[in-house]
Amino acid sequence: MTTSVISRSERLWRIILGFAACLEWMSYVLPYFFLPSVDDSDLVEAPRGIFAFLKRPKEVIVAKEEEGGWSLSLWLDERRYMLGVLFSVLWFVHSFVSANAARHSVLRRRDRETLLGESDGDDDDDDGEDEKKKKKKQKGDDDDKDKKDKAEDDITTSYDEAAYAVGGSWGVFAVKCLWYLLLLPVGFYMLSLLDYRDVFLGDGGHDDTASVAAVAASSSSGSSSKEDELALLGSDDVATFGNRVVTKQTRYCLAYATFIYTGQTVAAIMSAAVRTRTVAFAKASAKRLAKFAIRNPRSAKRRLRKALTALRWIKYLAPLIGTGNKLLGNTKDLLKKYRQSRRAAEAKRIRKELWTELTPEQRLERATITIQANYRARVVRKTQSALRLLQLRKRDAAVLRIQSILRRKANAARIRVMKKKSELRELRARQMHLHGRRSHMSTDERKRIYQLQDELGIEFQKSGTGMLLRPNTKFAVTWKVLFVVCVILEIGNLAVKPRLAKYKDGETGKSLSASLVLENKFVPDPVEMWEQCLEPSKTKKGGRKNKNTRKKKKKKKEEIVVESYANAADNDDDTRHYYYGPWYCNEPLRTTSRTLSIALRFLLRETALLVGFICFLDVFVTFFTGELDEDNGTLRPKPFFARWLLPGLVLQLLVNPMMTDVAAYVHRLRRGVHHVGPARVYRWMSAFVLPSFGTFVVWFEWNVWRRFVSEKNTEIVK
Repeated sequence: MTTSVISRSERLWRIILGFAACLEWMSYVLPYFFLPSVDDSDLVEAPRGIFAFLKRPKEVIVAKEEEGGWSLSLWLDERRYMLGVLFSVLWFVHSFVSANAARHSVLRRRDRETLLGESDGDDDDDDGEDEKKKKKKQKGDDDDKDKKDKAEDDITTSYDEAAYAVGGSWGVFAVKCLWYLLLLPVGFYMLSLLDYRDVFLGDGGHDDTASVAAVAASSSSGSSSKEDELALLGSDDVATFGNRVVTKQTRYCLAYATFIYTGQTVAAIMSAAVRTRTVAFAKASAKRLAKFAIRNPRSAKRRLRKALTALRWIKYLAPLIGTGNKLLGNTKDLLKKYRQSRRAAEAKRIRKELWTELTPEQRLERATITIQANYRARVVRKTQSALRLLQLRKRDAAVLRIQSILRRKANAARIRVMKKKSELRELRARQMHLHGRRSHMSTDERKRIYQLQDELGIEFQKSGTGMLLRPNTKFAVTWKVLFVVCVILEIGNLAVKPRLAKYKDGETGKSLSASLVLENKFVPDPVEMWEQCLEPSKTKKGGRKNKNTRKKKKKKKEEIVVESYANAADNDDDTRHYYYGPWYCNEPLRTTSRTLSIALRFLLRETALLVGFICFLDVFVTFFTGELDEDNGTLRPKPFFARWLLPGLVLQLLVNPMMTDVAAYVHRLRRGVHHVGPARVYRWMSAFVLPSFGTFVVWFEWNVWRRFVSEKNTEIVK
């Protein structure tokens, strides 16, 4: 794997570009979440503390501005379009910077292939026939690794290779620069061609405010939403800027506009033919089915009933079968991990008991004897080894010698890796120093850099086992128990789902969830809602008490509980009412009953969320849990098919119960992306989101997950 050297200037430029992308992203996200709507009249005071810079009521904003108040969300919302212009300008410059980096990356790769290929050819001329075969096999293995690492290259792609084959390094530059420039909206190029005085100083013969807002919006937007267009460009589809007319087409980026209008043209050509064939097929199928239904009504009715019954059974049994299969596999895995954990814990317990039974004198004596025994055993082993080397056969002597050599090589490998890292750091520092002075490194130094990068990349791949969790740890067993319980709850939910279809929400008409049905059926009402415990103020004038308030007014239980809480909060200790009903209607049973009711409702409602959260996280915990080798007991990753496909990461994500909620979030995100603009979102992702997320992943891996895995894996060994 090749890694590019990033200079300080390039790193500083990426930070500036990411900061500009962050500002524009915040100008869209923060006002959406924190600025209240016009109808939000309940807010009369601005939040305090750090939230004072986020959410501010619009009714109070005007008054607060005169007093010196300030809101980050409002500030970003007012300067959204200018921030978009700033980011577009920086992206325009970044297109040339990135294209130049891609050009140098291709040149480095070609230089690497040339230097390393020449070194392999020169070495093969000096080696014997056996050495040539070994080097050829090793070269084939390295080629396979290079193929795997090719997808992980930071800048160079197959498109760069194609561009290099056509136009060389400058062809790569042109393709990369053209792609980045196509992501800029049409309005940006229109704005760049206008006189700066029309933008910032205004022209007396035109409506400057509307014009600047229209063109600035077009310069930083890629949205195709009609509502958004009307909101930014007015009720009409056009807006004027100086003596120019700005239409909604200027809001698209060049690539997206080309795709949209090409798709519209193709759709207009193909829609007529597709519609004609679809209508003809539907008419023929409907005519055939109608003839069969008229001639054989009973048979048609019977077939339709069987088909509907089969569909209902398939819809009911398919999730149950899939979840049952998941339960069976996870139960087997749980039993296996439990047996491994029990054996390791038993061995640890025996060692601990033997050690605790010893007195301090016995421990000292045992330690002394152990040291003496180790020294004597080492002397005896040396003597016996020397004796065996003289007496044993050549095969046995060779085995012992190989073991000694392997131990020495393992120690030397660790030292060699440290030296390679130090040498690579020095060469990179020299390369950056020469790059700043417009000089070049020698051929041997460049070749050495590429060799060190490949060797250290292989060593880094070997260190991936440090992320694997042992299956016999307490955490792995406990987590698997929680997941099996969640699967059992999921099976129960699927089994009773048809019976819960009759419970509907009175307002929306949708089916209630299992947690709400259980809440309505089994959670008791607080004693203060019982008929014999109602307050005297809630009875009629004649002395008859009202019937159950919940049934009469058709209120939900949670509304009643919240109302009782408000009443309890309004009454302090001096004005609290005591009722002369049965003993269970008074304190402290009233408060206990109310607290129990709210606690049960909270548990029932949050259990579904907790189950979905555990099921979703289990996908990644299972992925990073290794398995013990049956021969030597070492920790190793699962096979590729079992880890990634069946029943690995892909299948577990597809059948996970949280995928319904995730799909809903993805749909909302897709609508948001379409509303904001795909081109703008891509630029945000490239400049700010992905670099920030990658930094967080690296930090989480080395500072959280690897430490957690190391701690849990050593619990059994201690």
